[in-house]
Amino acid sequence: MTEEYKSIFNEGCLIALSISIWGGRIKLPSKLLDLPEDVDRKFIKASKDLIEKDSLKPVTDIRNDATTYLYNKSLPFPIRGINFVPKGIIQEIDIRLKEFRSEFNNRTDDFIRQFEEIRDQAREHLGKYFDEDDYPQNIEMKFGFFWRFFIMDSPNGKSMITPEMIAEEQEKFVQTIDSFRHMAVDSLRTRFAELIDHLVERLGEGVDGKKKVFRDSVVENFAPFLEDFEKLNINNDEELSRLVSQCRDVLSGINASDLRTSKGFRDAIRNSMEQVQTQMDSWMIDRPVRSITKIKKEE
Repeated sequence: MTEEYKSIFNEGCLIALSISIWGGRIKLPSKLLDLPEDVDRKFIKASKDLIEKDSLKPVTDIRNDATTYLYNKSLPFPIRGINFVPKGIIQEIDIRLKEFRSEFNNRTDDFIRQFEEIRDQAREHLGKYFDEDDYPQNIEMKFGFFWRFFIMDSPNGKSMITPEMIAEEQEKFVQTIDSFRHMAVDSLRTRFAELIDHLVERLGEGVDGKKKVFRDSVVENFAPFLEDFEKLNINNDEELSRLVSQCRDVLSGINASDLRTSKGFRDAIRNSMEQVQTQMDSWMIDRPVRSITKIKKEE
């Protein structure tokens, strides 16, 4: 194992976040579907909502907020459900996830307290399709918010990540680390490119020649990325670091209200950002897509 691969073990650790929520939905038996005889039932599937969809929305919203937060604070790792956390923000993430868990538990408790009433309402709406057995007896067991940090150790040591993840061959582990390095670089570049694209798009003119609505959050959304970039740039991507510094210099001290009121200032910033965008586009012909969550953009 070369020093190149060992060095990654000193840069941070892995995290697995698991958030479970009762789905409030069940598949319908094919016998309930009025299908022609010549239709293969295994290709036709349907489901029924057991409760009003909005009943679970407060809980699913906090789950989405937590996964989005972790998305922005971590790097993808080539093992499903696992992300890499730079050592400089491990404690920060742990504290924030505890806050998310507390809010998740509060919203879950609210849902559980209303569960019988919600189920009674479903009984009225579903009529003959209501089935008591569709609803869990212990609804609280269907919810959970957990995470675990894994310390990365060298394969030559006593353990590597966790006992369950120990590679059967050292070569497989080397390939995993290689894949992780590429994913980490691509992830940061993609994230930065998306921010640049959105800023340039909002600084432009609409189809009618009028300037688009420009909210404070368009600029403010850059702050978390710029703040965490040096910690997340564990592969020392010098090209990206140069562009991030260029962007930081351009946006330093910018007031969103000035961009709304001064067309000249707005155009100057847009030209600067377009230069960064052009450079990014030359690197990223096929941008990778991260699947952990959607990035919310302010329109």
